[in-house]
Amino acid sequence: MKLTVTIVIIVLAIAVWAIKYRSRESGAAAGTSKVPPTTKNPYLDLRSQILQGSRSRFGLAPTSKPTEPWGVLMDLNHAGTTLTVVAASDGSASLYFSNGGGYFGGIAEEPIRRAAQRAVEVAGETQPLTHATTTFPLPQQGEVIFFSSPTRAFTR
Repeated sequence: MKLTVTIVIIVLAIAVWAIKYRSRESGAAAGTSKVPPTTKNPYLDLRSQILQGSRSRFGLAPTSKPTEPWGVLMDLNHAGTTLTVVAASDGSASLYFSNGGGYFGGIAEEPIRRAAQRAVEVAGETQPLTHATTTFPLPQQGEVIFFSSPTRAFTR
C-alpha cells in the first residue's frame, strides 16, 4: 500500500507540473513542447504507442531483466475527461488530455526528471501487485489505472 501511495504522489507531481505549464500563455518551458488541441485528437494514438511500445522503440537503454519496467502510464478519469500521465526511465514525462492537447518533455526539469525515474523504479517494486495484460481500457469516472511497460496493470 505504501508503494501505491508513493507512485500516486510521483505521478500526480508530474501531472501538476504539466497542468502548471498548460495554464501559461507562452505555452512551453525549457525541455517541453506543447501539443495544441487539433480537430483530429491524437490522444488514443499517443496512448497506444506508449502501451504497445518497447525500450528499443523509444531509444531507452536495455536492462539485465526483460521484465524490468521502462515506463509507467497512469490514466485518471475526472468529469468525463481522461488525463494520461507518462513517465519513462530516461526521465521524460508527458501528459495527454483525452479532450485534446498535452505536453511532451519534462526531462530538462530536474524535479520532473527525478520524479519520472522514481515512478518507473516504484513500478518495478510494485510488480508483484500487478498482472500481465493485453487490454488497455480507459478508466471509468473516478477510477485510476496504472500500466507499466512491459505491459502490466494495476487498478485503484
